[in-house]
Amino acid sequence: MKDHIVIINTPEVNGARYLRILVEQIRSTPQLEQHPIEILSSSFPDGLPTEISAMGVVLHHGRPEGRTDLADVDVQFATFIVLMAVDTNDYRSDSLTLDILDQLKSFDVGGYIVAECVQEANRERIKSHGADAVIRPVRAYPELMVRAMAAPGTEAILEDLFQHAGNHTRRYDIEFSAKTWGEMASKLLLQGLGTPMGYLDVGGHIVTNPKPDSLVAGTAIFVIAGQDSPPDPDKVAACIG
Repeated sequence: MKDHIVIINTPEVNGARYLRILVEQIRSTPQLEQHPIEILSSSFPDGLPTEISAMGVVLHHGRPEGRTDLADVDVQFATFIVLMAVDTNDYRSDSLTLDILDQLKSFDVGGYIVAECVQEANRERIKSHGADAVIRPVRAYPELMVRAMAAPGTEAILEDLFQHAGNHTRRYDIEFSAKTWGEMASKLLLQGLGTPMGYLDVGGHIVTNPKPDSLVAGTAIFVIAGQDSPPDPDKVAACIG
C-alpha cells in the first residue's frame, strides 16, 4: 500500500466507537478523504466491525513493538502515521510510543507522524524521537487528530483552548446593531480586547466566523482571550456598543 494513513494501536476503551468516528471524520475531510487507511492493532481478533471495514479500512492484526509488523503495513510509503495511546490513564503508553518511534527510525519514513502523549512532561521527548505533531489523547474529539493531519499546526491552537492555563473563549452579553462584522472585529483586535470568533444574533442563534462585510446585530459576542488577562466587560461594551 502507498500514500496511505497508518493508524498504529487502538484505544483500549471504546476503541471501535472512536475508530468509527475518526474514520468518518477522515473520509469527510477533502485533504484526506482519498487516502487508504490501514490499522495495525492487536485488538479486533475477529476483524474490524462492519461499519469500519465498510469504509475501506484494512486491519493488520499485530503488535507495533517489532519491525516485522511495521513493515507489513508499509510505513515507509505512508503519507501519515498516527501513533495512538492504548490507555490514556497509563503513562506507560508513552513508553510504547517512544519505542515505536525508535522502530520507525529503521525505516525510510517520509510521512507525517502524529503521536499522542499521555504525560505532558513527555511531549518534547516524543517530538525529539521523530513525531511531527504531538497531541493529548482527547477521545471525545477525534477531530483534533484529523486537524493535525489536514492542517498541521492547528492542533496546537485547538489544544490551547482545552487547557486551563491557555486561551479561552469568553462570552460578553452586550447588545449591538448596525455594524459590519469586519468593523467591529477589527476594533476589538486593535484595542487588545481579544480575538472575535462569533456572536449571538437577535434570534438567539450563534453565528461563527461571519464574513467581514456582514451587517450584524446581536445580544452577545464571543472572543478568545488569555486566561490571565481577560478583557474588561466595560471596555468591550464601549468598543462595540
